[in-house]
Amino acid sequence: MTDTPLVVVTRPHGRADNIVHECARAGWSVRHVPLMRLQEHESFSGSLNAMAQTSDAVFFVSPSAVEMAAAKIDWTRYHGTVTAVGHASATALQAASGKNVLYPHDGNDSEALLRLPLWRERSGRLLIVRGAHGRDFFAEALRKLGWTVDCADVYRRVALPVSVDEQQMIFCHRGDIAVLLTSAEAARTWVDSLAPQYSAQGKRLLYFTIHPRIGDVLRCAGMESVEDHPAEDDIIAALRRLWNKHEPNIY
Repeated sequence: MTDTPLVVVTRPHGRADNIVHECARAGWSVRHVPLMRLQEHESFSGSLNAMAQTSDAVFFVSPSAVEMAAAKIDWTRYHGTVTAVGHASATALQAASGKNVLYPHDGNDSEALLRLPLWRERSGRLLIVRGAHGRDFFAEALRKLGWTVDCADVYRRVALPVSVDEQQMIFCHRGDIAVLLTSAEAARTWVDSLAPQYSAQGKRLLYFTIHPRIGDVLRCAGMESVEDHPAEDDIIAALRRLWNKHEPNIY
């Protein structure tokens, strides 16, 4: 037991190293509890490149989409516009493709991407590379602007419910507890996993998300303290302002 603040990081395996490192560097205890496992959709492994080569623009919705699918496209043959939803996705996509990547600087969602002048200056065929059951907002908006839109669901999210033993380890912590949630699916998995004996305590934890849609899942479930920030760096900054610095204690 310790009074050191605890951060529960819920990103999938392979996607949590940076945020875990930043939390530890700030001096907080960290517990990595993945709430999602990403599983590749094999159906697009052979056809994705052909779809991309016939598209005037390709849009990757997340770093996960880049990780799962960018290598399946022959970027040396692709000469269209390459776009991403935000800075993290754009950085990963530029590294994977070697292309200049267009992304909005005033937001990290489909609404911000839609504000880019590109979509109204011309039209053509757009390929959206995403996870299964992704939002249709952007695709429908582009179709109304005259674009032909194809969607490639290159991965799916598999929920990893939190075990009761894991919950006991978290809720027995004596210091402050913050839970970081970076997708609506992860937020729903967290809410649905809470055992009855921890339901009331779970509603009183601090929750930090990277988009209001994720926060809305928590607020609708009765969570009392939810903050939405544009990026994980902003969450770390908010926690630094909230908590005193302690020695790191990762377990």
